[in-house]
Amino acid sequence: VGGDSGPDYVTLKYDSNGNLSWERRYTNGGRDVPVVVALDNQGNVLVSGWSNSENALDYLTIKYTSDGDQLWAARYDGPGHWDDVLRNLVVDSDGNVYVTGRSWGAGVSWDFGTVKYSRDGTQLWVRRMNASGANADEANDLALSPEGVIVTGWSTGVNPDIWTVSYRWDGELLWERSWKGPNDGIDRAEAVAVDSEGNVYVGGRCQGVLGALDWDAVLLKYDRFGTLLREYRYNGPGDADDGTGMLALGPMGTVYIAGPSQGDGTGFDWLIARYSDRRFTSAVRIPPPASH
Repeated sequence: VGGDSGPDYVTLKYDSNGNLSWERRYTNGGRDVPVVVALDNQGNVLVSGWSNSENALDYLTIKYTSDGDQLWAARYDGPGHWDDVLRNLVVDSDGNVYVTGRSWGAGVSWDFGTVKYSRDGTQLWVRRMNASGANADEANDLALSPEGVIVTGWSTGVNPDIWTVSYRWDGELLWERSWKGPNDGIDRAEAVAVDSEGNVYVGGRCQGVLGALDWDAVLLKYDRFGTLLREYRYNGPGDADDGTGMLALGPMGTVYIAGPSQGDGTGFDWLIARYSDRRFTSAVRIPPPASH
């Protein structure tokens, strides 16, 4: 927490022995909350999150050199001039920066708000996705693809659906896809990854067949053109709340998902599951520590 009215961005660099090399702080006089940090291929540091302004919250992205010198700071205030809450950032091989999150639209609600900056902090384009009119649309993650960038989250109609969007490097919309779970309930995406062939993997959760108290972890696979190839669901032994918070790609076409999962009388466990195109491969459940 800073000396003003709220938290500051704080970025720390440690050397290989754990010694603090430098500390950098950023404040706008209000609440400044970093969400994600990444490195470009030159070793520069990108820190992004959200920051108070006269219009509530903006996306805020800062770039430092490896020595801690600030190169630029870029804000994004959506057309509704209210809360813009950043969720994630990726950097491509040319040093271009892509950020996404939920951004308040003009006269509606939150939209997917995706922004591309050049390596020198110039805003190259903004793309907004409003799939449900005045209802909320929230982006949660993004990943680079051979064509450009993939953004995923959820869109609220009668009930929220998983929504995934593909943009080309120049911002042209290539495709957008929605996915509805078996119960036509609340379905949300939390994570996305793209393999070397451009296949897109989306992880999240959906309401299962038991209704409001039943959530299943879900993994979707699209090809590079947006065709749905596979869908997998995992329902834990508690028939309750299971979800995918993170996913990663492994060798030989395997995909790993991780997230919380309700056990049978044990409360929440950690779920780590491995899938492949051939079949469900394995799952490991890690129970919470025993209380003393």
